[in-house]
Amino acid sequence: MSKSQSNQDYIDSDEFFYHSLELENHWKRSLPKLNDKELVEAFCPSKEMLSENISKWKKEYERLKTEIKKDLVGIPEKDQWLYDVLFEKLRIPELLKIENRIFQLKRQLAIVEGPTKKLFTRYENFQEMIAIAKSRSVIELARDKLELKSSGKNFVALCPFHNEKTPSLYFYAETNTFYCFGCHEKGDVIKFYMLLHGVDFKNAIKSLQ
Repeated sequence: MSKSQSNQDYIDSDEFFYHSLELENHWKRSLPKLNDKELVEAFCPSKEMLSENISKWKKEYERLKTEIKKDLVGIPEKDQWLYDVLFEKLRIPELLKIENRIFQLKRQLAIVEGPTKKLFTRYENFQEMIAIAKSRSVIELARDKLELKSSGKNFVALCPFHNEKTPSLYFYAETNTFYCFGCHEKGDVIKFYMLLHGVDFKNAIKSLQ
């Protein structure tokens, strides 16, 4: 078989399809990300266009929420795994993606309307608060409530989010994150604070200042 034929066979294969998707995603992640101000300067959107897009995405958000509510009613208790797959892995990320898009458009609208727009100022302040919250050490936060034991560079403790006798909750110093091998809860210092104290994202940010 010639080399060109071999290459063509590979291109036609499922393996090439999945590899190409993986490489495309990697390429997209490597592209430089423009901030909102740079996007506005590059594309010069009008206030009318941004407002129209915000309205469109809000309608899509409400439509998706209605769909999710209908789907929830149709899932019996015995099929809890289906809820985990359908909603946590697929539907909820869709909602979050739309929320982020709406907020991005609102930030761009604030830039177009002028630098004194209150929404943009509040956004900048909140972003600063998130950065401060993320700088808190998840290990020091956990040490106040849990008995930590060292495990190389990291620490381990009994997980407070489920019953267990053998410690399976790990805290990673380098990434300032946590992961439980028992109940699979994971995240950064903000997520840990939310779970540990039973508060929402906004109150976790305020408490971690």
